[in-house]
Amino acid sequence: MLRGTEDVALAVVIVEVQLGEDDDKLRTWPLYVAAARARYRCPAMLLVLAPDPAVARWASQAIELGHPGFALRPVVIGYDRVPRLRNAETARATPELAVLSAMATGQPWAIASTTGIPKLSHSEGNTSAVASAYRARRAAPSR
Repeated sequence: MLRGTEDVALAVVIVEVQLGEDDDKLRTWPLYVAAARARYRCPAMLLVLAPDPAVARWASQAIELGHPGFALRPVVIGYDRVPRLRNAETARATPELAVLSAMATGQPWAIASTTGIPKLSHSEGNTSAVASAYRARRAAPSR
């Protein structure tokens, strides 16, 4: 959730790592966005991180909801589109990009060694979206 200066919700960003095509998501993603918008009374968006380019293309499709002109178009970032950070200075200056780069390259050690950001660990009780995405990437079969 993005908050303003007075701790007022400005926007909700729902982040999901999508490892494969799942037609159930075409029904549940609109629900996630609508529920977040209603609950927090602010704009809500869906950001899908997709390790596989084919999955990224699939997730990018508009989800028509039946009402004229009412479709959800997820924002999708394919791992093939994430810049590879090659130096510590850039990683420290943009830690959020460093996390995405580490996920996309499968090199989580790079983020820890170059930024001072500790490795994300499920055993430490870290349940953030970034940690969940990181764990999903680690669990994905290597190609």
